[in-house]
Amino acid sequence: MLDAHQLTLYQGPSRALHLPAFHLARGELVAVLGSSASGKTCLLRTLAGEPTGYQGRLQLHDKALHTWSYRELSKYRAYLAHSSPMVFDDKVHEVIQIGLDALQDVYPHAEQEEVKHQVVKALDLGAYLYREYANLAASERRRVQIARVFAQVWPRSCGDNTYDKLPSRLLILDQAFLPLDPPQRAHLWPVLTWLASTGVAIVLTSYDLNAISQYCSRVILISHHKVFADGTPQDVLTSTNLQHALGWSVQKVQVQERSLFIPHHF
Repeated sequence: MLDAHQLTLYQGPSRALHLPAFHLARGELVAVLGSSASGKTCLLRTLAGEPTGYQGRLQLHDKALHTWSYRELSKYRAYLAHSSPMVFDDKVHEVIQIGLDALQDVYPHAEQEEVKHQVVKALDLGAYLYREYANLAASERRRVQIARVFAQVWPRSCGDNTYDKLPSRLLILDQAFLPLDPPQRAHLWPVLTWLASTGVAIVLTSYDLNAISQYCSRVILISHHKVFADGTPQDVLTSTNLQHALGWSVQKVQVQERSLFIPHHF
C-alpha cells in the first residue's frame, strides 16, 4: 500500500536518511529503531505526507503521495507526532471526534458513534469523556491523542467478529507511548496488534525492545542515516546489531519462547 524507491530525506541542506527501497504492506506492524537524530522522525513525517524535503518516488495506493489533498489523505492515514503541542478547549469526546471529522462521507453518524465507543472502550477512557482536555495530565492527554488517531483508522464492524478492511489505512506513531506509564503502554500494544490484524498498516518508533520483539512483525534498524537492517524482530534485534548500529550493549535471552533484552551494566 505504501511504496518508496530511492528515497532520500533532507533536514535543511543535510541528508537525514536514504532508503533504496521500501514497501509497507497491509497489516504490517513495523518499528523504526535508531539513535537520536538518526532520521526516524523525518522518515515518519515524510511517510505521513507532512511537508518535508525529499527526493525519489513515494506512493500510497499507487498514487504519488505529494499529489494527495490533505482531506483525502486523512481518510487513509492517521499520524501522531512525537510532540503534540495542541491544547484544545474541547472535552475529551470532542477531541476524539476530530479523528472522525475527515470521514464524514465514509461513516454515517451512527457508525461514527459506534467507532468512538469502541475506541474509548479499547483505551479505557470512559471516565474521561466529559472532562476538559486542557485540564488533563500530560500522560492522559497523550492517551486521548492516541484515541483520536485510532478513531481515524478504526475498522467498521460487519458483525460476527469480521471487519470492513477497505480502504486499507495507515497509522503512523512517533514515540506515541513515551509519556505513558508502563501499565498504560502494556495495555496499548495488544490494541495495535489487533488493528494490524484487521488490515491497518502501522509504522511506529519506540525504544522498548521487549515490546517491539513481542508485538511487531518487522523492525527497521537505522544507523548513520542509512538502513542497517530490515526484517523480523528475531533477525534484526540481535546483540551484535544493536551494538554495531546503536552502540547499545544489551544481552538477549530467551524466556519461554520470548526474547528479553537486558542492558549490560558498566
